[in-house]
Amino acid sequence: MKWTNNNRACVATWSALLVLDQNSEGFAESENVKIGTFKFWVKGESGELRKSRAMQLATMLDNIMQNFEFAKYEEGSDKPGAINAMCGVLTEDAKTIAELGDVIDDNYFFPSEKTNA
Repeated sequence: MKWTNNNRACVATWSALLVLDQNSEGFAESENVKIGTFKFWVKGESGELRKSRAMQLATMLDNIMQNFEFAKYEEGSDKPGAINAMCGVLTEDAKTIAELGDVIDDNYFFPSEKTNA
């Protein structure tokens, strides 16, 4: 997916990370921001603790997508699947906000999206 403000998943990802104080860059500048620069990321912590922090952040993102963005899960996705997919990105320091946006786009259907029906 291209990082664009015409894609609701991109905008929702960016704004949620601003609200959660994990990123402070503008929209365009956020595309290539690395997960390892997020405030939750603690260098040198154990993989187990990092995964726990990532799960907490992914759960907060899931809540934002559902309760503030009014997104539903895409067909074939569900809460555990979406959270685990986000956690997979959030535990890799070299992954980017755009890559997290891809996962969010894959797992959530936003009200502004058109269906193929």
